[in-house]
Amino acid sequence: MLSIFLSEELERCVEDSHDATFVQYFCDNKDKRQNTAFAILRGLIWQLLKCRPQLINHILPSFKDRSGSYVIKEFNSLWRIFEAMIHDPILGTAYCVLDGLDECEEDSLMCLLKKFEALFSAKHYNSSASRLNLIAISRDLPDFIPDILSSFPCIRLDMDTDTEINSDICRFIEMKVNELSIYRHYPEQLRVHIREVLLDRANGTFLWVGIVANEPRKYASSEVKNALERIPSGLEALYARMLLQISPDRQEATAKILRWVVMAVRPLTISELSAAVEPTTEISVGLTADEVIKDQISFCGYFLTIKQHEVSLIHQSAKDYLLRNTPDANWELEFFRVKKEQVNSEITRRCLAYLSNGALAEGALVWDKLYFEHADMKRQKAFRLLSYAILHWPEHARSLISSEDIFDLSQPFFMKKSPVRQSWLDSYRRGPRDVHLSRSIPLLYLACFLGIFALVQKLLCENGWRHRLKYHININKKDGDGKALLHRAITGGNELIVRLLLEKGADIETKDGYGQTALHIAA
Repeated sequence: MLSIFLSEELERCVEDSHDATFVQYFCDNKDKRQNTAFAILRGLIWQLLKCRPQLINHILPSFKDRSGSYVIKEFNSLWRIFEAMIHDPILGTAYCVLDGLDECEEDSLMCLLKKFEALFSAKHYNSSASRLNLIAISRDLPDFIPDILSSFPCIRLDMDTDTEINSDICRFIEMKVNELSIYRHYPEQLRVHIREVLLDRANGTFLWVGIVANEPRKYASSEVKNALERIPSGLEALYARMLLQISPDRQEATAKILRWVVMAVRPLTISELSAAVEPTTEISVGLTADEVIKDQISFCGYFLTIKQHEVSLIHQSAKDYLLRNTPDANWELEFFRVKKEQVNSEITRRCLAYLSNGALAEGALVWDKLYFEHADMKRQKAFRLLSYAILHWPEHARSLISSEDIFDLSQPFFMKKSPVRQSWLDSYRRGPRDVHLSRSIPLLYLACFLGIFALVQKLLCENGWRHRLKYHININKKDGDGKALLHRAITGGNELIVRLLLEKGADIETKDGYGQTALHIAA
């Protein structure tokens, strides 16, 4: 709410100004595509261009350097463009609001904050860099956020002591109690008791009140007092209670749904989630697969919400709780804890199986270029997870350190000549990312480009030289685009792959088809 208010006020201030610009970016924990430093910069640059089209001159040289490629994929390249734009007198004074930085991917966020720290450092303060006025709204997590930004003015909103926030909580509780009273016709004494319990345990948290205020509806008036006493204070304790209330026969389905929703790159539709988890409940008595999955989503209680047919977590705090790193002593709660490596492995395996088992039998997917959804409605209905599997299995695979049995090189997808991989690659290349790769790029070069360490390791290391001879692996050989493995790995941005290639003898001085060495690309 604070960010929205600030944005609206700043937008109003610059509305009639000819030499001021306002831009904003709101990170969204529901969609990982929006939660990277690259996405933030891209969003800000697009808004700057929209306000000052003349700034396009700072982008055109980058396109020329890429020989006609109209996609800039490197963070440093985007930062150079952004910095040039905010130094340009054409821009005038710029105001920027960044919200929810704590929801951003940690490694890229650290890189972005260090860039801003350098930009606003003392030696730049009196330069044209001060044309940019930045407000960042975030929690103090991860810890490096307050550390990096410690030299800048900070306003801390303490939920325990802020009078205005507590006043708003009081009004919110009063509204909820009034709603309950209308619903149940509670006597005044019970109304007062409910209000006091909610006020005492809310700890300044609207979400806690929003969840707990619905609990009395489940009980008779005579049971409400005891029911409220069993509800713990604090969101984490409340989340734990919600999980422990799931009946044993529903736990497996609930845990699987939560794993997918927590780790999915973007919000899944109901149909996609149904295809992903494959509900084991027998579809009978006229129920569709979507109706079955909706029932199973309801088992998750307040953890999940459905909006415009998309399934999302109720709040970032729910995601943080489910992703907690510390193992739980209670085996039931531990069963629901989402372990990133395991779940990324599970999703990668499911997506690859989906692609290999008929979804691409008719060849590459044709995309609707307006909405970047696949235009083949017949195939969309038959293979509801297809778009997600095509576009996002590499992102889940990037997170894997161990290949386990996921990358079984005897499977059709990983064979040297693979029609199914070719159909996937053609679909991926034509998708919303506009990936510029040769159709004939070998598997190892592709894995380096995608940043999939576990697959690169398997291809390079398994069975030693016999395996490398079978796949004709020359560590410094160039692919059809004139790129060596090291060039592809640096573009892919996975440091582990770069280190592995150097250990295996990759030549850092090898030049690509444009005469650039690996160091040139890295810079």
